[in-house]
Amino acid sequence: NITMDIHTHTVLPPDLTGGMDVTLALDLAFSHSHSVSLTATDLIMLSQCFSVTKTSTIGSSHTHQVTFTPF
Repeated sequence: NITMDIHTHTVLPPDLTGGMDVTLALDLAFSHSHSVSLTATDLIMLSQCFSVTKTSTIGSSHTHQVTFTPF
């Protein structure tokens, strides 16, 4: 699960084991959007129960720090 402000996102098991980079759209329910990319290494870290923090793309002149935590 990802916690960002009050928003969560689930990284699906196939994404964790697929061995490829993944880009996730973050639905913030505002008039702009963000996405965040996880590398294959990030996904391995998550699958091994480590947290990963990434910076989102720029939207409306700002970014978000997004922390992915294993569940």
